[in-house]
Formats: sequence, structure tokens, C-alpha cells
Amino acid sequence: WYIYDIMWKGGKDVYKRKSWGEGLGPVKIPLDSVSPGATERGAILIHLDSNASKSPGTAGCIGVRSVGDFKRLVKWLRETDPRNLYVDWGLGSIRLPN
Repeated sequence: WYIYDIMWKGGKDVYKRKSWGEGLGPVKIPLDSVSPGATERGAILIHLDSNASKSPGTAGCIGVRSVGDFKRLVKWLRETDPRNLYVDWGLGSIRLPN
């Protein structure tokens, strides 16, 4: 997957008031399938699971559970600027560095 730039609805580092839509929250990171093959599902994002209290989960996106976790993700992305995301279905979850 290719990682695009972080997109903000209400301005850089604004985590309140604005939202991209139901369940998306104020910040999103678009992803694009690169290989090994195409996917029929479009608009894959990393975003806050902002309606998790009443409708947890996403429709194929990577949902981040809290603003604090998303802030840690944004900090890491800014420090390292990765553009490639590899998914290995057999390894489970990982922890982001502090």
C-alpha cells in the first residue's frame, strides 16, 4: 500500500469540531493498493474510528481507536515519512514507538 499525506478537515493538528463524515473524524490518511494485485474496494484510509461507541469498526479501512493513538501515529509519520505500508496477515498487532 502507498501512504499519502495526512489530510485535515479543520486545519493541521485540529482533532475536534470538523469531520470528513460519519465515523471518519477530522483527519485521514489515504492509502492506495500497489501490489501484489488490485482490490475492488476503493477509498481505503487510516482514520479515527470516531463513532466506535455506537458502531465500532470500519468498512475495510484502518481504524484508530483514540485521538491519543492517532497523535502518536501522526508524530511517527512526520518523523519518518514512510510511503510504503506492508500488511502481513499472520503476525497480529504491533505497537507504535512512543
